[in-house]
Amino acid sequence: MLLSRRRRFTALAIVALLLATLSCGALTDVISQNPTMATAQAIATEAAKAGELFGTAQAMATEISPDGIAATVQAMATQALSGLSTPPPDIPIVEGVETENVFAMENLLSYSTSLSFAEVVAFYKKAMPDNGWEFQEDGSIEMSELAVLNFTRADRDAVVNINVNPADKQTVVSVVVNKK
Repeated sequence: MLLSRRRRFTALAIVALLLATLSCGALTDVISQNPTMATAQAIATEAAKAGELFGTAQAMATEISPDGIAATVQAMATQALSGLSTPPPDIPIVEGVETENVFAMENLLSYSTSLSFAEVVAFYKKAMPDNGWEFQEDGSIEMSELAVLNFTRADRDAVVNINVNPADKQTVVSVVVNKK
């Protein structure tokens, strides 16, 4: 099945969101809470229509043991440490509050903050356009504790994933940038 570029990009962003959530210090709590795993499975199942990537995400959520997921995330984090840099200058980070677990690369930004979910969603809906990004309603979703906000520029697309970590109630942000 041939996927549109936007669907593939959204698929990668959702997988990145799931991996970022797992790697933000609450891996054991996230895995052990059935509602969270059910949500991950539901997202993967609902998105399965988009292709094999979602099937892989669903298989990860249902077939890999918690120890296997922990080892995979830890190995990925260790490998990525050598490639750390700063995010693109036009990708904003919330200001005025402490941010934790900051991970930045050329095309990825992930962090957690004590700001409420609603405050972070409102921040990105204002700050991204202020930095030259155009909000794309198509493909963007907002639920009570999960938002996927799509933005575009002439040369790049960005997906801002925002969710609440059930273990510590921190708001987790993951931004994936893709060249067109």
